[in-house]
Amino acid sequence: MEIGQILDKEERKKGRPLSSEILNLLMPVDSFVLAEARKLSALKGVRSEDLATCVAQDPVLVIEFLKSANAICLSEGKPVLSSIMRAIDRLGSQSIGRLLKTLSKRQRFSSDEVNHWFEIHRSRCKRTSIVARILAETLAKHLADEVQLSGLFLNFGDLVTVSHLMEEYVSLAEEFQRGALAYRIYHAYKFEPQELGLLYLRKFGLPENLLAPLDQEGILKPEKAIMKIIIASAGEMIDYFDANKWEKLSPGSILPSKSTLRLLVITKMQYLKVYERATEYLNEVRKFELRQSNNVVKEELEPIYDPQIEFTSQEDKIQKEIH
Repeated sequence: MEIGQILDKEERKKGRPLSSEILNLLMPVDSFVLAEARKLSALKGVRSEDLATCVAQDPVLVIEFLKSANAICLSEGKPVLSSIMRAIDRLGSQSIGRLLKTLSKRQRFSSDEVNHWFEIHRSRCKRTSIVARILAETLAKHLADEVQLSGLFLNFGDLVTVSHLMEEYVSLAEEFQRGALAYRIYHAYKFEPQELGLLYLRKFGLPENLLAPLDQEGILKPEKAIMKIIIASAGEMIDYFDANKWEKLSPGSILPSKSTLRLLVITKMQYLKVYERATEYLNEVRKFELRQSNNVVKEELEPIYDPQIEFTSQEDKIQKEIH
């Protein structure tokens, strides 16, 4: 479906116009992840897996890699790619070097407050992605890579919304909590951030197998239906952690009646492992982000995590090495 058709459908459904200019917004990349990616790409013989691990931490970078690789695929009449590692292999080292150099020139927002809120939501994207992977490794290991990449975009609509509304978003975000904020945005500007995010991602050609798990109307094959529940559960866990209500999800606690986590078919022992892994990961990221906010030089920071999460057999620790 062409983007114009998507917009027309959206206008008919909501009874209001939606400017296509919103869908042409260019967002700043994560400077830390970009720097790591440039270092890796310059290394001789670097593994595609290592570079993919790095790139997969930033939804903006992922979009650019998939968009560039799939442009080549489409020009050659080949199927589009939905794997970062395959996109890296398709692009090759020279094209990747040029792409990263171009992206390094992309400017941040002029407003510190806008940058602040953008990074808050980028962090949500990253953390949702990893927590989704933690869940998938327990419940559907064969889908872990796909769940991780799809989960990266669960909250992407918030990035589009910040980029579009700018200072107006800051004013609303400082006044209202997350749930009330979405309601205010819809009634003031007549769009829903999540739907806007999906429109943006489709406009840039992200494969439908990554977007269907995020779309209420998305259709998945029966063997992949669990992806929706896993990703939604990961998003819920991030909500509770950020609201300082993490203990309400602790093993043995009675989950809220409307909790998506109730839909997971998971044993008590499995949930305990998931909760422990997520707790350690989220606390480590919180420490890392606190050090960043305190203007610690990024090059001196210890690496925090590797998105390809694994445990040691004895300590059940998350591997935090960023290649």
